[in-house]
Amino acid sequence: MKKSSIIIVSVLMGICFVILFILQLSYLRVVIDMRREQFIESVNRSITRVSHTLEFEETRRGLINDARQYITNDSTIEKRDTMPRMRKAPSGKGAMDQEMLYPLLKPMPGGGDESEKVPEAILRQPPFPRNDVSQDMQDVIKKRYVYQYNELNRVVYMLLSESSSKPIRQRISFRDLDRTLRFELANNGINIPYHFRLLDHNGKEIYRCEDYDPKGEEHAVARILFPNDAPDNMTIIKLHFPDMDRYIFQSIRFIVPALIFTIFLLLMYIVIIILVIRQRKYTEMKNDFINNMTHEFKTPISTISLAAQMLNDPSVGKNEKMYKHLSGVISDETKRLRFQVDKVLQVSLYEHGKARYNMRDIDLTKIIEDVVHTYQIKVKNVGGTLITDLRAENSMIHGDQTHLTNVIFNLLDNALKYRREEVPLRLEIATKNDGEHIILSIEDNGIGIKKEDLHKIFERFYRVHTGNRHDVKGFGLGLAYVKSIVGIHHGSIHAESIYGQGTNFVITLPTIKTN
Repeated sequence: MKKSSIIIVSVLMGICFVILFILQLSYLRVVIDMRREQFIESVNRSITRVSHTLEFEETRRGLINDARQYITNDSTIEKRDTMPRMRKAPSGKGAMDQEMLYPLLKPMPGGGDESEKVPEAILRQPPFPRNDVSQDMQDVIKKRYVYQYNELNRVVYMLLSESSSKPIRQRISFRDLDRTLRFELANNGINIPYHFRLLDHNGKEIYRCEDYDPKGEEHAVARILFPNDAPDNMTIIKLHFPDMDRYIFQSIRFIVPALIFTIFLLLMYIVIIILVIRQRKYTEMKNDFINNMTHEFKTPISTISLAAQMLNDPSVGKNEKMYKHLSGVISDETKRLRFQVDKVLQVSLYEHGKARYNMRDIDLTKIIEDVVHTYQIKVKNVGGTLITDLRAENSMIHGDQTHLTNVIFNLLDNALKYRREEVPLRLEIATKNDGEHIILSIEDNGIGIKKEDLHKIFERFYRVHTGNRHDVKGFGLGLAYVKSIVGIHHGSIHAESIYGQGTNFVITLPTIKTN
């Protein structure tokens, strides 16, 4: 798949995941707001039921107390004596005892003047016998009903007027209020702790519950306790729930797994995209490696093939000097080919941990001097200079001499390959001690490494590109080999570079104590 296709698919899928996540968050917010509204509605409904209950109880108590006073009041008794007495209705069918009429003394529903109406239940009774006694009794009942109805209205009006002017502490019991609140809230499915306060019409606190906690008061529900009271004697109840948010969250917790699953899918998608991009990069590096390896193998094979053909020429066999030259070329190119193959095989052995090492105490300074002595010729051939500054007093380390020699050679080869053609090559090898470690630095004035490539140069098969063309042919295995060998010797390596000015490789290795 092309890189552009991978980018387009990744962006589209990423947008889809983000939109899905945003939609779920929006849905969660809507559900939370809906549940909060339902919760507040249930609280308002509970407070309304409490208000009705309190008003009913207050009216009932007032009527009972007023009735008791009415019965025991002497003047009231005298008034009752002055009322016309009912005659006893005749016995038999159609007769109605006076005690049977009292439960029927209720206002008749409907419009018009209530004081002139007689309950429909009374009118539906079988008629009394057509005589003067029954007609008189009906008139008495009607007059008594109208009178008692008007009296009852007057009593209720006076009762409500007197009650609404009393302080709230004399009208209700706060303990009964708490009990009624708890009962009504439970009927509406709310069984979490609550706290309430009572305020007057000026906002001054009248009462608060014993275990009052201000937590969550910003979401308090405020309602008028007695809606029919006068405005200047109004009592407000403020009810709040400290655990309201947790209660609402528990009611919608089924949505949380969906959000977590979406986030997990988004993370897995990001990981898959990273792996795909990384795998594509490795594929490109592998293709570059195959192309470079083909080039590196093709040159010595072509040289060997050409030399072999020349050796078949009878005239070459007669020229001893030419014969030796061609034999030497075949030998050198064969060694070169074997070296390239060994390099590939070594990397595979290092990855699988099957490489063998001859670990012993060696002098790193001696190794460096031998490498410099051999490498001076190559540097001089390109018009460069190789400088050493070996200041380390303790350069004894425990390691494999052959592999450490290869490490230094590889770093010097990189400096030689990536030199600037317009500037004479300058190489400097320096050592110094840092506690129980020796620091080896190999610095050049070559083309340098870009900052974005600096942390990738030690990866297997990775090579710095200039567009789609490599500046220098190679496998991209040298620095990976160097890092592997340094790590096996319990050391570390890093590169410092300024693009266009040069690069400095710094190796730190542990030393051994010497007498």
